[in-house]
Amino acid sequence: MVLINDIYAKDKQELFTNRKKELALIELTIDDFLKKGIRKHLAFLGLRRIGKSLVLFEYIKRNKKNIVISHIDLKKTSMEPQFFVAEYIKKILQWALDEKDEDILILANKLNNEDIFNQLNNFLRDLKERDNLKLVNFAFSFPEVISKALNKKIVVCIDEFQEILGMNKYKGIDSIMNIFRTALQSQSNTLYFLTGSVITTMEKICLEDKSALFLHFGRIINLNNFTKEDSFELIRKIFKREGIETPPEGILLQILKLSQGHVFYLTILSEKIIELKKLFGLAINESLVKKAFLIELTDKNARLYNYFNYIFENSLERARGKASLKSILLKVAERERVTVSELCSDLNKESGEMQTLLKRLMETDLIIKKERYYFYRDGLLRKWVRTFYLGSDIDTNTSIKNMEELLSQLEEKYLRASTELGKAKEYEWKTKLEDKFSIKLDNYNKEGIEFDLVGKKNDIFFIFEIKHRNKLTNYQDIKGFFDKIDKSEFKDKKKKLFFVSKSGFTEEAKKQIQKNKIEIIQEPD
Repeated sequence: MVLINDIYAKDKQELFTNRKKELALIELTIDDFLKKGIRKHLAFLGLRRIGKSLVLFEYIKRNKKNIVISHIDLKKTSMEPQFFVAEYIKKILQWALDEKDEDILILANKLNNEDIFNQLNNFLRDLKERDNLKLVNFAFSFPEVISKALNKKIVVCIDEFQEILGMNKYKGIDSIMNIFRTALQSQSNTLYFLTGSVITTMEKICLEDKSALFLHFGRIINLNNFTKEDSFELIRKIFKREGIETPPEGILLQILKLSQGHVFYLTILSEKIIELKKLFGLAINESLVKKAFLIELTDKNARLYNYFNYIFENSLERARGKASLKSILLKVAERERVTVSELCSDLNKESGEMQTLLKRLMETDLIIKKERYYFYRDGLLRKWVRTFYLGSDIDTNTSIKNMEELLSQLEEKYLRASTELGKAKEYEWKTKLEDKFSIKLDNYNKEGIEFDLVGKKNDIFFIFEIKHRNKLTNYQDIKGFFDKIDKSEFKDKKKKLFFVSKSGFTEEAKKQIQKNKIEIIQEPD
């Protein structure tokens, strides 16, 4: 099982949760194939990162039957025919032999089958002639060739199958689906398991009566978000892996609600909560869960933010009329669900043009239609669009301004808590300030109020606030400093206030500093 461990990482294996029905269905389908010769090809549809591939990987790992199971990911494969066919054939050989060799002839030689070796030798020669139709026909027929040579039936798992449509634009290929169907119909020893994340396109491929593959799939399985029980099980595994006690059920419910039970989102949010706890020694409560969620949704360095940004922008790049489509997406995000007439009124477009644009958008799979309403397929993606593009509140208690302030504060804490460099820099500033003012300085933390450095000289307290982030110190930073002073023991005592900033100050901050007679230090010298 060399190859499965290369694509199915150990940490993914440890966190694999439930999907019992899907695994049982694969088992039943393969049993029918082996014992009765019944071929019921399967298609797994679902949102990106919902776990479609993991179900296949988990079955391949567990499989003990006398059958070849191969896997190819079309997201990682060029759709230029000569490259596609070479990769397709190589993957079939690698999985049949459980070998990592990249050279097709070296792999073929290990079969000890002169006929197949000669066929592949001819195939490599034909690659140079670029007869696309001939090449693709040979590639699609090759699983059956291997099956007969090994006297084993074969299952071909193709991830992100909708990507294969990209071959339609090449010379000699009028319809890649017709070519695939011809191969599929002529085979008896090859079973296909397909996955697809562009659900709208996959439904057309598998379910529309005009499609070449209509009625060729015995079962279409939609992988949905986790149930409450499955979500709790996955969260517990993540916390256990990190050696942290599982939070109470109320916290688990909050994580479930925020992530909407999507496997990938559940995992990211749980890991961010653990990261914040470890960095800052915080208790896992509702406030920490909310902070973790806000960071992932709004911080440009966070995984969830970058994932949504990629999905949104990449989907638009693949569609014509990006500017108009983006305007529609923002309106759908704003209203949650809209009709054609509402969109026409909002964007001043005719009904016919709007219908065309909506059709293109549905092909990207960002939005779907039910009855007369259009809305986002992924509810959390809609929330990200509202936050990033529209500046809408996450909820009634958290404004965008507050979120930016929260992220700003956490950025500074990350610099201090996560790297030795940050700690060394803080110590360097402390010693330089002590030399500059001939005073002994220490950190201050009493009754929940923290100051970076405090010292006393000639009955006057010297109080320093230090911001060593790559961002201008703003009005809110200065106001926060004063708020702490007013709540502290220094409120009515003689004091001098200092603000140290690595990156400087905004104009509003400078006015506030001048008004309140704070001494500012750009960098300690």
